Amino acid sequence: MADLTSSSVTINRSAAIGSKSNKLVDNRYYMTAVLASHGTLVSGNRIPASAFGITKVTRVSNFVDSGGATVIPAGIDPTSTYVILGGGAANALANYTGTYSFVLDGH
Repeated sequence: MADLTSSSVTINRSAAIGSKSNKLVDNRYYMTAVLASHGTLVSGNRIPASAFGITKVTRVSNFVDSGGATVIPAGIDPTSTYVILGGGAANALANYTGTYSFVLDGH
């Protein structure tokens, strides 16, 4: 497996957010991604910021599957360079396969 790449990501809509006066501007992306066993920090299963055309992730929503039946908790790793997904009773990091929609902020 390979880490998620931009070829598996579709940006449905984007907008600049934040304050321009102090130059802290992020972009908000409304996205769809096709995951193939992605979500943990194990090499080959990661969801890097670079897949979205950015270097840092500052916020991410939960992931919702294409049918709207499953919601997956999402977060950001401590370096802000990867999106991580949780699952199971303990909400431990987990990999997922399928098409998911989510909102992501970053720069």
